Amino acid sequence: MYAFTIELEISAAAMWCFVGHLKPNYPSEKLICVIKQIIDSINDWMQSLNFDINRMDDWKLTFHLPLHRYLSVFAYNTIYQYNIDPSLFLPVDNEKSLLNLMFYPLRTICGYYEVLSNIWLRNGQQVTIQAKTYAKSAFSSSMHDADLFLLQLLSCYIEPNIFVESLLRRFHVYSWLFPSVTTSSLDSTQLIAMLESVLIALCAIVGFQPNIAFRETKQIRAEIITTLAVADRLYSEVEENVPDPSPLSANRKEIEIILEQVSDFQTPSVELLGHLQQGKYTIKGELFKTEYDPLHVIMRCTKRAHFQNSLERFTNYIKHEGLFKSDYPIWPPFRIPTYYHSQMSNVQRILRSGVLHNFLFLCLNAYLNDKTITENILYFTIYLLELSLLNGEDTSPMAVDENSEDIVAFKTNNIFTNIRTRIFMSHNPLKNETEAESIITLLLKILHKQRSNDFFNIINNISLQQKINNPKDMSRIGDAYYFISNIFSLSSQMNEQCRITIKQEIEKFKTQHQQQQPTNTKTSELTAEQKRQRAKNRQLKLLAEIAESQKKFISQQNPDETSMSVGTPPSFNNEHLSTEQTITTATASNITTHTENSIDYECCVCRIAKSDSQSPIGLIGTSCLSLLPSLEFAQLDEYEQNILSYNSNKITLETYLNITKQSLTQISGHSYIANYCQNDHHLRSLLIQSCGHSIHVDCLSSYLKALHPNQEAAEVSVNNLLPPNTNFRCPLCRQTANALIPLFDYNDYLNIEDNKQNLTSIERLHQSMINPLRPNLKRSSDESCLLAFLSGLAAKCVSTEQLSANIPMVLPNHQSMKQRAAEFDCGTLRAQLVHEQLFYESVTKIDQKNIRKSFYKILHDLHHLGYPFHHQHLWQELTGLQCPSTTIDVFDAHQPLAPILVRDSITMLLQLLMSAPINLTSDEFDIIVQVVFNIEFFKSLISIVTEQSIENKDLTDLNDYMDLTKKYIKDITTDDEQIINRKPIDNLFQNQLMNNCLEFLKITSLIKYRLYTKEMPWITGEQPSALALANFLNLKLNLNGLAMPQWYCNEPVVLVTNWLQDFQISTQHHRSAMKILCLKRPYFYPPIFIDLPAKYDDLFHVHNEYRCEHCKKVSSNTLLCLICGELHLKRWYPVCCIYQRQRYTQHLAKCGHPAAIMLDIQTTLIAICLTDTYAYWHSLYLDQHGEEDPKLKRGKTLYLNLNRLAVLRTLWLTATFDYQIQNWLSYMSLMISHFDPILYSYYRRSCSHRVRIALNLKNIIYQIQPIDLLKGEASTDKYKKINPKGEIPVLLIDGKKLTQSLPIIEYLDETHKTPRLLPDNPYQRYQARMISEIIASGIQPLQNLSVLKRVGDEKKVEWTRHYIKIGLDGK
Repeated sequence: MYAFTIELEISAAAMWCFVGHLKPNYPSEKLICVIKQIIDSINDWMQSLNFDINRMDDWKLTFHLPLHRYLSVFAYNTIYQYNIDPSLFLPVDNEKSLLNLMFYPLRTICGYYEVLSNIWLRNGQQVTIQAKTYAKSAFSSSMHDADLFLLQLLSCYIEPNIFVESLLRRFHVYSWLFPSVTTSSLDSTQLIAMLESVLIALCAIVGFQPNIAFRETKQIRAEIITTLAVADRLYSEVEENVPDPSPLSANRKEIEIILEQVSDFQTPSVELLGHLQQGKYTIKGELFKTEYDPLHVIMRCTKRAHFQNSLERFTNYIKHEGLFKSDYPIWPPFRIPTYYHSQMSNVQRILRSGVLHNFLFLCLNAYLNDKTITENILYFTIYLLELSLLNGEDTSPMAVDENSEDIVAFKTNNIFTNIRTRIFMSHNPLKNETEAESIITLLLKILHKQRSNDFFNIINNISLQQKINNPKDMSRIGDAYYFISNIFSLSSQMNEQCRITIKQEIEKFKTQHQQQQPTNTKTSELTAEQKRQRAKNRQLKLLAEIAESQKKFISQQNPDETSMSVGTPPSFNNEHLSTEQTITTATASNITTHTENSIDYECCVCRIAKSDSQSPIGLIGTSCLSLLPSLEFAQLDEYEQNILSYNSNKITLETYLNITKQSLTQISGHSYIANYCQNDHHLRSLLIQSCGHSIHVDCLSSYLKALHPNQEAAEVSVNNLLPPNTNFRCPLCRQTANALIPLFDYNDYLNIEDNKQNLTSIERLHQSMINPLRPNLKRSSDESCLLAFLSGLAAKCVSTEQLSANIPMVLPNHQSMKQRAAEFDCGTLRAQLVHEQLFYESVTKIDQKNIRKSFYKILHDLHHLGYPFHHQHLWQELTGLQCPSTTIDVFDAHQPLAPILVRDSITMLLQLLMSAPINLTSDEFDIIVQVVFNIEFFKSLISIVTEQSIENKDLTDLNDYMDLTKKYIKDITTDDEQIINRKPIDNLFQNQLMNNCLEFLKITSLIKYRLYTKEMPWITGEQPSALALANFLNLKLNLNGLAMPQWYCNEPVVLVTNWLQDFQISTQHHRSAMKILCLKRPYFYPPIFIDLPAKYDDLFHVHNEYRCEHCKKVSSNTLLCLICGELHLKRWYPVCCIYQRQRYTQHLAKCGHPAAIMLDIQTTLIAICLTDTYAYWHSLYLDQHGEEDPKLKRGKTLYLNLNRLAVLRTLWLTATFDYQIQNWLSYMSLMISHFDPILYSYYRRSCSHRVRIALNLKNIIYQIQPIDLLKGEASTDKYKKINPKGEIPVLLIDGKKLTQSLPIIEYLDETHKTPRLLPDNPYQRYQARMISEIIASGIQPLQNLSVLKRVGDEKKVEWTRHYIKIGLDGK
């Protein structure tokens, strides 16, 4: 394509050079002389070809017409700039010469429409590309418009009937109109396409203004409106679609000025659910009414779909504004042409042609009788008929030849005579009746065909006396009835005889149909357009009904919808989606179950509900390792650095928890006890998510077998829900999945405790803790599914070394494997909560209605069913209520543990929830929260007392707790001079006490929100109020709004004293460790990206090159990690592939969970890198028009878009890239693995050829290093370092060196899965290998150079033929 356009532009270079010298004072005589010289050159060229217009082949085509375009461009300048009469340089007295000049431009335009009509389909894509390039004036401005203008110019001087007849012949429709004269080789579909094409060409000749040679504001405006009418456009798309009249018109600043006048700018979209939209320009609606020209659109668009898009947008605007109220399709508002020069108005002469009128008559008749004729042909015909009436005048009868009697229906060029003349259609194959018709009668019948229901009403409303002062002022908005009525009004107003005839024909039509009653239009009588409109309306109605039913279903199980009024994030909101999008995404809403109710899930494959099937069902989900919580960071002051013995003011959460766990280990004496007291598996745990769709295990097995019929790994069973490393897409929403989350409800349980109604909440809860009873599943298949799911998650954690492997296996009363399972269960649940907390703290208010979906309730129940312990001793420690010692607890009652006041509160909360009944009520949950909050309260109090001096103030009900606390913690504060340097606490002591508990309140509120769907007062992007969360949790509050401890035992003072005494004893033995544990937990901020400069230039100049530490070579294919700031290579040099691969793998282990976010410096795009796959996202940098510049092709200044950066960070923190990325690629398939493979090849060797075929089939970009065997290059020492045997081919790929063609091909087939080279069927694979071996081992070796040299030159041909024949015959 590019070679084609370059060739055309080079041929026009001399012309533009001449045009550039045409100054305003250039002598007109010289300009006329230049044009005449061009015409002489064209005549000389045609004489050299022995040109004869009567013998020319209509099926030869070229888009190269430089001389004709020289003539067109110079003539355009001569007329518009110098106001010279064309008759001074055209041979207007020699019509034959004019027809000769017209032939090639007309043939080229006709050929272009032939290509669009698929007539040249057998010539391949090359001719199609040339045709579309030819018509794309913005791409090569000296072609299409120049040819069209030359036709317009010649039509002003050629006799109209001859011009129209020539046009019809070249477009191959003459034989269709007049079958007695000639026959056509085209089928009916192609004929109809060419019929529409010739109508478009006629309309363009009469009403289109070409844009060549020089630029005018009104032409630029028309081009921009045309571009925006099709679709909303990026600025670069507008710029590209506005044609440059010549290479000399390089100033395009005026585009921005006009664009501001005719469009509204849409800022880049930042919605999370869909693809991010760049800044686009949308046409101002009022321009559809005043300046939108569909003819201009159809001339600029090579795809009919683009024209239909513009027409739909026009229709939508008209209906939205109420400018036309009708259910019938609105027609294109073709404009009455305006000519920029009076000389060019003569082009309307062709409208005063009897041949044209006859052609329009036949088109109307064809539409009436042939259902394959589309309405497009009708409205082009009506438009030409309207223009003919506006330019009609009384003329003499048309001059025809003697032999024209059979083919010319009208004997005059007068449209007013022809429109009412009846013709007997004896030669028309589409009509078998003998009745004569006129244009007027055909129009009436067409109206009756389209509007049979109200036909007699509308024809009575046709005003034959309508006064039209200026036809250009008529509204161009209407349907078929409106424009056909205009035909009647124009003809009756402009000609009295026409008025009488129309009136008579209407009365006659009424008389003929007066017995007929209005009936509903049968489907068989509808036009194709009406059928499409009816089908579209039915589809929209059906989609709306489905969306409404699904919305109702979702609302029943998604209580989040009611929480929007208080600011909590709904699970899903479809208000900003289209109807189709709503259907796709409606089922992906949150699935949160009430404790009292159950949801009947439906399989997305078989559509059978859970209750109606015996097969286990589960949610389609994903599980991925996430390190995001470990990346949270806090700022430390000097005091905190000293206590923690940490020499930096910035600390990550992972480092902080490691320090505290070391302190717990020091106090307890064992690491497994420290793990029990502080479970930090959530730092490196699995993040589990789901699209919300469910599927039966049996259906999933069948689905995977259909996807991978020859892979045993696709086998799914209740004992093995999903084999390791199995990835698939949800059958419904196509999101990536690798897990199946079992779904159970309370109907699946055997032994659920009944709530004892005669007991208080604390009594019921305590009884449950004393006599724990974990429910069992009714069906063994459900038990197997549960075990398979939990063991599968644990296996993923173990495979990533997330569970400590050095836990002692033999310890008194210690069940090590069960403890590890319990730690995993609590860690997984906390990981879901921490990620949700990250979401709430990182996104902005505009994200209230976005994608965050939580399945915590489902996961909570699953882990509860499989939890191995009941923490009775912990319950007794926290409440002071006595519990019997059992063997189902983690540790023996006498096992020394860390003091309860230094244990992690969230860990204890989850442990108690796992010990509580599965049908825990909301009131009982609040009691557990209050019990654990008592510990959190004293921990906060201790941290304040130990860190800051408190002035003597009246703290009311806090005084007792304060005095008691000070009594037992004096060992940790005595002689501590650092406290003197700390700022004394102010009078907001109570606020600080509450804020210290805020982290606990946040996590606990999220648990309650997800378990019981209560309205939570936490707005995303805002810091929640500790008091509001305490109220939400029903904690005990004092009169000042401070959450206070609440006790459920008889002697709370004894309980607290025991806590503090244990604390004091540990302080005496491990003072440093206890000081660390008593330190107030710093506030940890969510993970952030590295700082990015505001301008991309600053980033590019710093990171566009990377020098490899291994080979010292410099590469510009760089990737910048936005998480850690490291620079990596997108492609590596072969000499350091292993080094760079190891470096990149280590980086993925650090930043790749859940995804590494890399900025491709050369393309500005974001690469989302997972462990095995990657995908490209959008760019963070946009130009001043809100547009991306991938690969920096346009050279615009790019600026950082903070909204996009926020969206990217939210997607990263929630691991929800699947919502915007559907196509994930393997690292082996393309990027981020190596430089292009190198193939050492000889072009004439079949072994090299077969490797090249395989590389090309696999779409692998590679470089060829030619080795000339005839010159002995394979025997050189340099090449033997690559292949000591001195043979070809050799392929360097993936840091490896491969030899022998067939093994190379099999390696490529195994490492690049698609397309497959070997069949899946074993026998077919054998056949492929057998044929390959015959060629590689039985034919090719006998033709090697070494063999042929021994055979000799005289016999080598015979030798070669003989063994090739034997090999191919299979002998």
